[in-house]
Amino acid sequence: MTIVSAVKTRDCLVMGTDSLSTQITSDAKGQINVVKSYSHTPKLFELTNRPIGISTWGVGNIDNRSIGGLVSEFSDSLTQQTHTTVQAVATQLCTFINLLYSKSFSNIAIDKQPILGFFVGGYSNTSPLAEMWVVRFPMTANSCAQLIAPQYFGATWEGVPLPFYRLQKGIDSRITDKLKQLGVLQQEIDQATQGMESSVIFDSMPVKQAIDYCKFILNTTIGFSQFEVGVPVCGEPLQVAFITQKGFKWVEELTYHW
Repeated sequence: MTIVSAVKTRDCLVMGTDSLSTQITSDAKGQINVVKSYSHTPKLFELTNRPIGISTWGVGNIDNRSIGGLVSEFSDSLTQQTHTTVQAVATQLCTFINLLYSKSFSNIAIDKQPILGFFVGGYSNTSPLAEMWVVRFPMTANSCAQLIAPQYFGATWEGVPLPFYRLQKGIDSRITDKLKQLGVLQQEIDQATQGMESSVIFDSMPVKQAIDYCKFILNTTIGFSQFEVGVPVCGEPLQVAFITQKGFKWVEELTYHW
């Protein structure tokens, strides 16, 4: 698994990921076993010559191609396009990956197909505000959707969402389903949990604090993973960059990456 995070303010979009990848196998009984972990897997990518970044979580390869290699190939395919939007990049990425994903996993029941996701974020042409899109597999009607519109600000995260969700929202995300099973109405749940979320002002947050908050999400999840029973599902080093209209700038970068 993975933790990816993003923080959007008036002045920038910060994107970050962990770097842990795990190799798994399944035995004759379907038991999943971790056979190896690697700690320097590229998961955050700069789109060639554009103020746009792509981060990924979920499965790390399709057949014998790594996700990093595929994103690099996709980025090269856009070099002839002089003007583009974040939405266009997300849509084209969805089409590009789906050709390979569907070919590789179409013979597997959809509920068994591996999870693969992408954040695509940055600036569209001369837009003064950043935006964020999400691309998800297996494909659904909402596989490519806008996550944060230009006029909105905030933070989002994916991969291993629960640890930071508990901290930021003040409740476990699974509590709603548990209470509904006990017959509690959604309106009553909303009333009981109102006001528990931590209040954070994102719109006027300086770039440095946006970077720190993005790292905060990553480090909280990594720290939880290190101590929870079981094999760690995310880990250091961090990969973090911030994007402005002027371009993509690394804050914490892997020594070797695509």
